[in-house]
Amino acid sequence: MEWGVPESQVEDWLSGNADLLSFCLQDEVGPLLFCRYHHEGDLARMYTIFGPEPEVSKKRIAIGMTKGLPVVYDFMKKKGIKGIIYTTPNEALVKWMHEQQNFISTISGDQVKYFEE
Repeated sequence: MEWGVPESQVEDWLSGNADLLSFCLQDEVGPLLFCRYHHEGDLARMYTIFGPEPEVSKKRIAIGMTKGLPVVYDFMKKKGIKGIIYTTPNEALVKWMHEQQNFISTISGDQVKYFEE
């Protein structure tokens, strides 16, 4: 499966080089995405590499993210993080994150979700 990242960099995505969190999200079929989070002020910047289609469908990713993101949010809140921020050119992802996860667009083009106190 080709992940869009050189094999030499895969270790970086899983080794804990993120200063907050890094992981591979999986379902019963296999890996869905690699994700890592870095401090950015009082927010956590999210970086993600999604599994390639057709091996990893958008439906599987959506189901995995729906289950996995609340766990990430709880973890971040316990670390004192106030929200999650990310940037993407993928308009379908932006729309899904707005509708399903309550992210909003910023003037700079980032997408952000602030945690409720």
